[in-house]
Amino acid sequence: MRADTRRTARLGLLLVSTGILVSSGIGCSDDGSTGPPSDPPASSAGCVDYTTLLHRERGFTNGRFLGSVAVRGDIAFAASSDGLRALRANGDELEEVGRFDAYAVAVRLRGDYAYVASDREIDFVDVTDPTLLTGGLALEIPFSARRLEVGTRYGVASGVNEFLILDFFQPQEPTIVAARNLGATVIRDLVLSGRTLFVATDAGLFVYQLGDELYPEEIAHYGDEPVRAIALRSGLLAATLEDRGLTMLDVTNPEAPEELGEGVPIRGETAAVALTSTRAYVGANGGAHVYSHESGEHLTLLGFAATGDGFPAEWLESGGDLYLANGGLEVLRPGGTVPKNPVEIATDADLVHVDGNLVVTATSKRVVGLDLSDPAAPRETFSFEAGAPVLEFALDERAVWVATELALEEWILDGDAVSPGRVLEIGPPIDAVDTDGTRVYVSSATELVVVDPAGSELEVVGHVPTAWLGGDLVAGEGVVYISQDRWGFQVFDVTDPSSPSLLASRGFTPNPSAVAASAERGAVVVSIGDEVRFLDPLSSEGTRVLDAAIFASPVLDLAFVGSFVYVATEEGIDVLEFSDDADAVRVAGVPWPVESGPGRLYVGDRHLIAVGAEGAVRLPSHCD
Repeated sequence: MRADTRRTARLGLLLVSTGILVSSGIGCSDDGSTGPPSDPPASSAGCVDYTTLLHRERGFTNGRFLGSVAVRGDIAFAASSDGLRALRANGDELEEVGRFDAYAVAVRLRGDYAYVASDREIDFVDVTDPTLLTGGLALEIPFSARRLEVGTRYGVASGVNEFLILDFFQPQEPTIVAARNLGATVIRDLVLSGRTLFVATDAGLFVYQLGDELYPEEIAHYGDEPVRAIALRSGLLAATLEDRGLTMLDVTNPEAPEELGEGVPIRGETAAVALTSTRAYVGANGGAHVYSHESGEHLTLLGFAATGDGFPAEWLESGGDLYLANGGLEVLRPGGTVPKNPVEIATDADLVHVDGNLVVTATSKRVVGLDLSDPAAPRETFSFEAGAPVLEFALDERAVWVATELALEEWILDGDAVSPGRVLEIGPPIDAVDTDGTRVYVSSATELVVVDPAGSELEVVGHVPTAWLGGDLVAGEGVVYISQDRWGFQVFDVTDPSSPSLLASRGFTPNPSAVAASAERGAVVVSIGDEVRFLDPLSSEGTRVLDAAIFASPVLDLAFVGSFVYVATEEGIDVLEFSDDADAVRVAGVPWPVESGPGRLYVGDRHLIAVGAEGAVRLPSHCD
């Protein structure tokens, strides 16, 4: 079977991202960053050079966490509806070593104590021995706390619309020293730095100073747009706004917060943000958006890192790791950026095919072959003019098969030379063409045609009716997949080329926007709205959905090779890997690499080609 997976011809372009974990890898990192293993996966598609933005170190999902975590040494303390849990790394997982019974909502550490917000009280839990968590003192508060912050002496507990200032100077004699009610204003997040308190609300960012009597005095109010989450580091505050996305504020003078540069929009509802010296991690439904920043300015999207199934609720950075409470608890290690140095290969390409180091592009009648053996210097090997505008084409070892509106043209390859071969006129307009190296398969608006090139003339040896206007066509050993424009897909048995027969057929409601098939995997991936479905087309019922993934932005194109599916969205390129048991795991995400904006994808055994409105680029691989 030809190694490349071609675009979905003339289908609408739309796509998605799953929320399972950036973990084992699709790429081989050579920049020294923590990322996927150095050995490429068995699938040829695994050589595309990605380094993970977030690499899963370990996780814990037994029980329902409410979204708060604190870390001391090698122990993570997680607030859960089942209690405060002490977790220690055991291989790739987190093992529970101790528990304190309480309906824990939030947890913070100071000294030998964990301060645990539960139903209308704050428990003081001795964590000296994490295998034997003991409590005794409990501070009653007038509401169920949603957020909790603890400084060197003072603490803050917030409910829906009010917060308390707590004095923890004497751990055995905590006191409530002040309270503030915000009326109809809802509190979303808070950060305490010394005696300065930053409160994110649905009416903007409020800044309070704790005076001599510790009463919170409002010293600044920034904006009136709802603020979902905030994080503070060295006078720099990252905030996610409901309408404008991520913005960075200089709060070295807390009385006059100053916005740095322009914010960046973020799709989906945000609920958590983490800030390091060089990156900002924004938790939204589906996973984490990862940005680089230069002292708060010049925000650059590095990509989207999928996380666990839960909604990201709280980040914590400790010892270079990122801890994410999101229904479970995940420990993530920041990795490198992706992709590396895209190389322009064409400025006007309409169609692209990839086969090993050979990339063929077509614009109108002109077809050009490019040798990508040197990743940094694509070299033109041949070019020719077809007899009519090129609608589709396919490659094998000896020829380029060009489909025009009414004919199939053969162009014979001999090293860097190309010469015209035979021409076969085909009645109905051609929609797609592919070859398995032995025969050529052509789909039209009404039928699938099997062409045998072995004789002196191109000969039609078999044909079978098709359901609808043809979209993409993928040929494998004895099987052909055809996606129908605005309908669904069909699978044909071509083991007897003189008598091809329909094996399976499926339509979709609503109509699919993009379809990709893998004869190697015996599977079909289809995007419908904001969902990508992984299907078994030959199941007994003919319609079995093996897995599905939901994305935050429209799906534009799909490419399927080996066990990997490449998904182009308006925001970037996501990579899904399907395991043998058909679970979809999102293994990488990158920003869209073509300056002219989102477009189509073409995938070969060594190359990923992205084609935008004004050009095409190759994402290099050190596997070359």
